[in-house]
This record gives sequence, C-alpha cells and structure tokens, in this order.
Amino acid sequence: MAFPKFDFSGSSITGSMFAKANLSGSSFYGCDLSDTEFFQCDLRKSDFRQASGYKVDVLSCQVKGAKFSYPEAINLLHYLGISVE
Repeated sequence: MAFPKFDFSGSSITGSMFAKANLSGSSFYGCDLSDTEFFQCDLRKSDFRQASGYKVDVLSCQVKGAKFSYPEAINLLHYLGISVE
C-alpha cells in the first residue's frame, strides 16, 4: 500500500494492520487507532500527535522525523523491551 502524505486526521481506524505500507508524511493527528498495528512501514515524518491506541513496531518501521505525543509515545518502548513504571 502506498499512502504518502495522506490525511487520516480525526479518523477512527480500529482493529487494523498496516504492513509494508508507505505512509511517509501522513497525518494520523487525533485518530482513534485502537488495536491498529504498523509493521515494516515507512512512517518517516508522519504525525501521530493526539492519536491513541496504535502499536508501532519501531524495530521494523522507519520512524525518523515522525511526531508522537505523550502519553501514547511511551508505548513505542514496548518493542524495545523497555517498560516504564
């Protein structure tokens, strides 16, 4: 799939999986991404601020320059084997 610079802002995308997708520069600002996973995706310069419920495999995805907001950004550490308590 190729959705570079696509505007998903404010959408509800639940229970989905993006795999091997080009989503570079896309906006997920304010999205409900409950149970949505990203695997081997190009997420460079994508905007996940105010989005919730997503799972990004940071070991397989390209995330350089992507924007995330707290507290959801803490979930990115899961794939690195890091827990924050």
